[in-house]
Amino acid sequence: DRQKAIVVRGAGVGRRSVCHAMSAAEALAPAKQAIKQQAFYMKKALDQRHLRTALHHAATMIGELRTSALGPKAYYEVYIDVTTELRHLEEFFEAEHERGRPMVELYELVQHAGNVLPRLYLLLAVGRVFLQSKEAAAKVVLEDLVEHCKGVQQPLRGLFLRNYLLQCTRERLPDTGSDYEGEGGTVSDAIKIVLANFGEMAKLWVRMQHQGPAANKEQREKERAELKVVVGGNLHRLASLEGVTLQVYTAEVVQPLLELIVSCKDGLAQEYLLECVCQVFPVAYHTATLPTLLRFLSWLSAAADESAILSHLISRLCALEPADGETEARDVFTPVADHVERRCASLRLRPSLALALALARLALEAYEAHTEYLERALSLASTRLESLGVVTEKRAVAVVQDLLSLPLKRKGGDVLYVLELTEWPRLVSRLEPDEQRRVVSRLLREVAGRGCVISDPLRADRLLVLCAPLLQGDSSPAAPANGAETANGASDRSDADGLDAELAGEMAPVAAMMHTLAHEDTDAEARVLNAAYKHAAAAAPGRLPHVLVPLLFRFLQLARRVRLAEEGGATLEVSCGKLLAFVGQIVQAVTAAAPNLALRLYVQCAQVADSCGDDDGAYEYLAQAFTLFEEEVAEQSAKLAALSLLSAALPHMTSFSAEQYETLARSATQYGATLLKKPDQARAVAKASFAFWPLAGLSPHRNAQRALECLQRALKIADGCKRSGMHAPLFVEILDAYLWHYEQGNDLVTLAYISSLMQLIDQHVAEWRSDWQAASDAPGAPAHVVRYVATRRHISAKVRGGSQKYEGLQL
Repeated sequence: DRQKAIVVRGAGVGRRSVCHAMSAAEALAPAKQAIKQQAFYMKKALDQRHLRTALHHAATMIGELRTSALGPKAYYEVYIDVTTELRHLEEFFEAEHERGRPMVELYELVQHAGNVLPRLYLLLAVGRVFLQSKEAAAKVVLEDLVEHCKGVQQPLRGLFLRNYLLQCTRERLPDTGSDYEGEGGTVSDAIKIVLANFGEMAKLWVRMQHQGPAANKEQREKERAELKVVVGGNLHRLASLEGVTLQVYTAEVVQPLLELIVSCKDGLAQEYLLECVCQVFPVAYHTATLPTLLRFLSWLSAAADESAILSHLISRLCALEPADGETEARDVFTPVADHVERRCASLRLRPSLALALALARLALEAYEAHTEYLERALSLASTRLESLGVVTEKRAVAVVQDLLSLPLKRKGGDVLYVLELTEWPRLVSRLEPDEQRRVVSRLLREVAGRGCVISDPLRADRLLVLCAPLLQGDSSPAAPANGAETANGASDRSDADGLDAELAGEMAPVAAMMHTLAHEDTDAEARVLNAAYKHAAAAAPGRLPHVLVPLLFRFLQLARRVRLAEEGGATLEVSCGKLLAFVGQIVQAVTAAAPNLALRLYVQCAQVADSCGDDDGAYEYLAQAFTLFEEEVAEQSAKLAALSLLSAALPHMTSFSAEQYETLARSATQYGATLLKKPDQARAVAKASFAFWPLAGLSPHRNAQRALECLQRALKIADGCKRSGMHAPLFVEILDAYLWHYEQGNDLVTLAYISSLMQLIDQHVAEWRSDWQAASDAPGAPAHVVRYVATRRHISAKVRGGSQKYEGLQL
């Protein structure tokens, strides 16, 4: 390929050198070296007060900025090096001025440089000191400098030249209260100068896109984006002028500024510059000039992203605060919302949703008391989605999720106010079921986390209508994988009841919400709970346990409250008996999906009924538990656990008659003897003995003979487990049961039984008898040996403590 030549002209010397086109990296190092070299000679000449020689080397140094081989980043490095070295020249000019040399003479002297770019940089360096000297009006010098800079029209060079102009004049504008105000000009002159420089820089910036072949357009756009901060510096300086008050901004700044931006007719420039305007000027300025700003937005180039500009403006308005003496901020929501609604029809889906999100944020942060503003923002999004049905596009879904989550983040107050919004539930319905579940779960977590109390049946009904996606699960007809959730919300059974942890985690927010249903009045609370039950009972079978169980416990808590009120003589619409009868219906609904859980719930209901003095209800619930055990519980481990629970629960029942108690306790023993595995039989029957001998004062129903019979029967069953090797561990477990009965005063359980059983155990663990201490500490010791050693230590401690119960027992 034919290489292009780059001509670099040495300033003031007429020297021309030709070098081949090279990469930015290759061009940067020689340029920085040349700058360093020429700066050395310049400073040497300045030290000798040879000004013309110094200017010659300075012009040569500045000539490195005439290159076209560098991109913006590399050019910026060269620019920084050059302007840093020019500070030495500026300091020399300051010294010359202090010696009495007229600045006009220096101002004219530097204009003899041969090339335009070096000449203008030198002119700006002198101009900085010229302004500082006040030998001429600041306004005149500034206007001359701005006009001279028009001599460079190459975009990259012109942008950095004007940036240097802004840098040199930053603190020397005739601003209000500055040293240059008065004869040097007014703030109006300063505004015109900054705007003139800004307008020229904007033109240069836009012109960059047309420099070079079309194939390199993408690279040029990238370079333009890198230079936007240089252009935006003018706006920062304009906003920092002390004299730009609200009145001045309205009268002299906003109109010409927006005209300059719109006249760019370039999307990237308009978008960035308007975002800068929104950011650098105070919020109060935007509220005062909002109609003008919105009007100019309608005149932007089609390539400009108006939605992004509007979103930025709205975000800026969120910081709006009430004026002094006012209770709320000025209404800017309505005009902005009107403009957004007009423009949304021509916008794509995601930008229009992003604007709705910005409006919602404005409504919540600046006008929290005006829920109608929030409603309008939600309505904008809902209406936009109406023709699309369900939203599936990922980025649009993310915006809708943010829009729905935003009202839940409102500080303070009742988060359930969203239920009063017509558009919030409507917008939720535009999402797919999985996304709806995420939104509702977030709402429920906020409800529980903030300690909200739902005491209104209508509000509970509205909330649970929203919970339908969680209650119903996935309605997809696709066949589930092994262990996955089925179409009706159930899952393949991974345990006795098929209740997996993942589904439980998903339903946890609903369960937590059930505990927020409450009211001081028991009848009113019953109505709230009943409203929740109507929705919970309609849940998918696999999800029923997760929503009905917490609701069941709320009803049981209410039953206890009602019983206390009845004992105090209160006349109530909903009695304790009605509640205790109703909870049985809830357990029946759970039975099909989780029989093992239902059995435990029946035991829980029986305990509450017993504490409320309803012996018939308690007996019926325990009878139902035994029926479930016989008909529904299949796994042997679950059967043993169920019988252990029933045997442990019976001693806590205080309202049963002797006949009722005997029947239930015998049932526990009989069912225990029917278990499939002998070790399970032995354990179940041994645990049934505790039902016949409760703790003293716990229950009046004690039967020492029945308890002894259970222990002896368990021992006999254990003795039949020799082939499986389980007899010794079972003997140790049964020994603990014997010791418990002995210590609890069962006279039929004597030391003779305990001694003979310990001798029997000693025979089966003979290899460990030589050193019981070593046996318990040995890493390979069986669990039953460790347990037996602990039992022996317990007995020894009793003997050493002087207990007469164990006198005569030989260890």
